[in-house]
Amino acid sequence: MANIVRAEHQLVGGLDIARALRVTTSAVANWAIRLDDYPDPILVVGSRPVWDLREIVQWANRTGRAPAGTRVELKAVWSPHPVSKSPVSTGRNGATL
Repeated sequence: MANIVRAEHQLVGGLDIARALRVTTSAVANWAIRLDDYPDPILVVGSRPVWDLREIVQWANRTGRAPAGTRVELKAVWSPHPVSKSPVSTGRNGATL
């Protein structure tokens, strides 16, 4: 039976991709430069590209670049708790964010 790696839908950099696919960051950089079918980054922060992990996972599974004996899968992330928009006290001198 194959191992399953579950990944949340999130934006990731080259290091995150390398860890998820068990390759070096150099391999990720080479794929991004040399492979026409490698997903385009969603945005660039500073000089670093950022990808949607969902697209990377689909690409890795489609091209067989997921680790041997492993199929990388996404899991849905849902929280029943809404994000609070109230100010948060830092506890220092009564400062509020």
